[in-house]
Amino acid sequence: MKSHILGVVIVSLCLLALSCAEEITERERAVYPDIALKNTKYLLGRSDGDNVLFNAESMQIFLNRKEAIIEGASFEQRKTGTSDLFVSGSADKARINTETYLSSLEGDVKIYLHEEGNSIEADSIKWDKDTERVESIGNVYLDYGDIKVRGINLTGNLQTGVFTFKEITEGLITQKAVEETSTPQNTDRNNNTSSSFDGGQTGGDNV
Repeated sequence: MKSHILGVVIVSLCLLALSCAEEITERERAVYPDIALKNTKYLLGRSDGDNVLFNAESMQIFLNRKEAIIEGASFEQRKTGTSDLFVSGSADKARINTETYLSSLEGDVKIYLHEEGNSIEADSIKWDKDTERVESIGNVYLDYGDIKVRGINLTGNLQTGVFTFKEITEGLITQKAVEETSTPQNTDRNNNTSSSFDGGQTGGDNV
């Protein structure tokens, strides 16, 4: 009888140890990367699309989380079938979903649109590579040639070049931009609606 009880206790302890080991393994998978690399490159995208090439000072890949974390990131995307740059930029950190290709760029983010010669600077930007949609919560600076604007909460599309601020905090529109604008300017500084930019067009508050 005592031997039977002792056997049950030993089996229970073994099962508990296995359970703890599995729990630690899952915890380690969430904390420790499956792959860690220094001074490497990461190609983001599908085989039939306009891929984005990331250069990384360091990169960690978590297979279970389907996430790649890049420190000291710079990136570039070229037009399909050409060597011409479409987009390039940099960020202190990039978090990339390796399944959906959604990227979260964090810390001193800069994006350059080479065809138009425009640029975006922000604290953080979410970028959907498949749709080229970008979204930023917080302060953003948009240099659109003759239009230079600071604002809060930007959404837009890198492909179409159309951007919208929730609020403009500071802006400068030159006479050239005004002459090229095809829609009337909204000069009501008390208007708190969103403001959009499409080439030389703009309307909104605090400009």
